[in-house]
Amino acid sequence: MAKKTAEVTVSVDTEADLYWVALDDRELKFGDDKAKARVPLEEKLLLGWWVRGAPGSDIKIDVEAEDGYEVKGKFPIQTEIPASVSKAGGFRVFTVVKEEEEG
Repeated sequence: MAKKTAEVTVSVDTEADLYWVALDDRELKFGDDKAKARVPLEEKLLLGWWVRGAPGSDIKIDVEAEDGYEVKGKFPIQTEIPASVSKAGGFRVFTVVKEEEEG
């Protein structure tokens, strides 16, 4: 049986000159600082990121699921490039689940 999936949108808002983001083993391709990907439901996913820019540059990375689904993880990522360097990076583990119906 095919795995159930949902679409997520990854958005990046940064003053940095260059950024790179991967979801599990897939490099994301961004247009207007947003990228979309289909992901399996209820599986741990790894979002990795790297930026290069001036020290103190703000970084915000968010992941949102399509209607009817929700992202379980600590988002958005909000940080900045440390004062003494010009690069920063990190990762976040998350899952996507179907929203529970009220009632």
